[in-house]
Amino acid sequence: MKLEIRNFSRGFTLIEMVVVLGISVILMTAVGGVMTSSFRAKNSTLVQETVQNEAKLVMDQLKKNVFDAGVNTDDFFCPIGVGTSISFNTKSDGKTYLTCYEGVKIASESANGDFLLTNSGVSVRNCDSFVTCQKNSDLKVMRVDFNLDMGITGGTGDQFWTFVSKVTVR
Repeated sequence: MKLEIRNFSRGFTLIEMVVVLGISVILMTAVGGVMTSSFRAKNSTLVQETVQNEAKLVMDQLKKNVFDAGVNTDDFFCPIGVGTSISFNTKSDGKTYLTCYEGVKIASESANGDFLLTNSGVSVRNCDSFVTCQKNSDLKVMRVDFNLDMGITGGTGDQFWTFVSKVTVR
């Protein structure tokens, strides 16, 4: 009787498994990199959108406060040069202060109460250059310039943008 030896090839060899595993790792790394970049870009866009929306609201509120000021430009009390705050008399004979608090907030303080103009997730910096008043030859305030550096700190690092608004006093 003759023994017949059959060569059954069931399964994969070690080399085939290592090659497949290597290709899988390369593909997973590439896909993971693309996904990570996509998430970072989305987060950055959301942060920028949040800050821009907040800056628009703040600038609109600052303009509204200046427009609500008394009609006499003598009612404005501006810093010499640039500063962190401005105050003025309102049409209702009250007084309003617009102040930038470094790293914290921008606030409108008046007899009607104190109002935060920034939300808790957004911070401000460079408050030393928050407000500048342009005066004419009679030293009357003609224009108020607001300069805001607003952004979000932490997480993916500090992200700040500068916003400027020029308000002509009526």
